[in-house]
Amino acid sequence: MVTDGGAPRCGECGLPLQFGTDRQGRTTEACACGYRGFVKTRLSPPAIATTVPPRTG
Repeated sequence: MVTDGGAPRCGECGLPLQFGTDRQGRTTEACACGYRGFVKTRLSPPAIATTVPPRTG
């Protein structure tokens, strides 16, 4: 089994990040050292078509 990487850590000081939201509903990340930022989101890959073409013949 593979273990996960644990809680995300601050790039400045290495302490665990704290997460919240701002008034516009965006997810924020913050640290006790004063670092503050917005969580970057990744787009998922496009959905693969699951329909089967009709049979001919």
